Amino acid sequence: MNKAWIRCVDDALVRADAVVTLRNGVDGLTAETLTGCVVQLTRTDCPSTVQLALLEEIRSAENADDHFTKVIIAVEGQGRLAWRHESVDTLIDLGQVLRYAHLLSAHYQVKPVLAIERQPTDESWQALCDQLGVLLVWPPTFGPSGVP
Repeated sequence: MNKAWIRCVDDALVRADAVVTLRNGVDGLTAETLTGCVVQLTRTDCPSTVQLALLEEIRSAENADDHFTKVIIAVEGQGRLAWRHESVDTLIDLGQVLRYAHLLSAHYQVKPVLAIERQPTDESWQALCDQLGVLLVWPPTFGPSGVP
């Protein structure tokens, strides 16, 4: 399974190892893939430092020791652009938490908790967990006992 994907502005995903060319323009950063497909990665132009940061995110995701799949996302904030990655496995973890909560709820009162490594860059994770009744936590929101 491919370890790194890049989320485009239209929420499409492109395999990071399929990108052969990055092009920066006034409309944003685009990537050309091995098949000749051109996808838009950002809506704003990217300085070379941001492009290099994207390449570093791809390299670190591809060379990671773990077997997690990463989705690299452009995050705009305070007038600058940065790259972050989210673990696809968070979705799998959420499914496991819901399954275990369902099994245990037959015998116990249960409050499902999903603990992740850092605050998600995609705010919809919090809304999804709220809707499902799952407490979403990350460091440093953990208390002294490890639980919020």
